[in-house]
Amino acid sequence: MTYANTWTNDDGLKVPFGTSDGIQKEGASIHTEGMVKELRLDLDHSNLPVSGTAVTNDNLGIPSGASILTATLHTSEVFSGAITVGLMGTDGVTEDADGLIASTTPAADSVTVGSGALLNTVADEDLYVHVVGTVTTGAGTLVVEYQI
Repeated sequence: MTYANTWTNDDGLKVPFGTSDGIQKEGASIHTEGMVKELRLDLDHSNLPVSGTAVTNDNLGIPSGASILTATLHTSEVFSGAITVGLMGTDGVTEDADGLIASTTPAADSVTVGSGALLNTVADEDLYVHVVGTVTTGAGTLVVEYQI
């Protein structure tokens, strides 16, 4: 859970305060079965994670050595154009632009199951989600399962 308010100390540490709003505003890693974990990331046309910029502590990724099992996009609002979902390294360099989900324009209230080349492979470095596509509308939740 997240808090409605945070304070950032002079050293950059975010400290939550106030009541919890119960909504996860950023991606989260969720424990599922045994060693299988989920990365959940809310995607919105206005804040899609893109390659080319170095990763910060706010980014959530798949750790090096993890087996990438599945990728699913649950679309709540139709995207105005095609998007692809892939992974990038810590430095922001693209590992595979469509490594999770190939180019698609999913309809609202739909589920897109990924079939990219990075599925059923082992991450050779820490990897982070990035989306390619120029869109003015669209939203959904990306779920990536991986095993450590």
